[in-house]
Amino acid sequence: MTASCLVNPIAGYEKDLGPAVRKSVPPGAELRVAVVGAGPAGLAAACTAAERGHAVTLFDASPNIGGQFNLAKQVPGKEEFYETLRYFKDRLAKLAPATTNGSASSEAKSQQEGGAHFGKVALRLGHYVTEEDLTSSSSSSSADPFDKVILATGVVPRSLTIPGADHPKVLEWVSGCLDFDSGVGSCLLLIRCDTHGLSSSVSQQKMSTSMF
Repeated sequence: MTASCLVNPIAGYEKDLGPAVRKSVPPGAELRVAVVGAGPAGLAAACTAAERGHAVTLFDASPNIGGQFNLAKQVPGKEEFYETLRYFKDRLAKLAPATTNGSASSEAKSQQEGGAHFGKVALRLGHYVTEEDLTSSSSSSSADPFDKVILATGVVPRSLTIPGADHPKVLEWVSGCLDFDSGVGSCLLLIRCDTHGLSSSVSQQKMSTSMF
């Protein structure tokens, strides 16, 4: 059985991937990288690229990092996802660009003094990315556009294609089962018992909602 981790792609592959991922790029080989999506995949990509020495801009339409982890962490029993997001916030703080007065964070200073070669991650949260953002030179900190673009925009729930799916009582799992103010009543029919369905079931059982 191969060990793996939900948020750390190197877990179980440290011997093969670890040295390559952690190796800094040589001076002059740095790239300007755009990462679209600040969920776990986008956060890992942005931080890893910056730690290797690249200049990264991380975009997300939401004003907060985390993507669908911000939904998952609300499910009873999955509170550890709060810690995952805290971990990424700490990594981003260490990779933050210099402040407006030109000073870097204390973490960044200690890394520089230790001889480490780190890039930076500029956050653009609350911004819905367009093609112009990724191709126009005004979007990056230099006169040139991004050298590479990483898309980590996640997925959206699949829509039902059965009669009655457009009825007002039919809700997607996000709005119906994790948004406790959506008006879900005392009796609920759950379609599809996959991971999302089971999470929704646990959430509703905590609300004393009957499941079928």
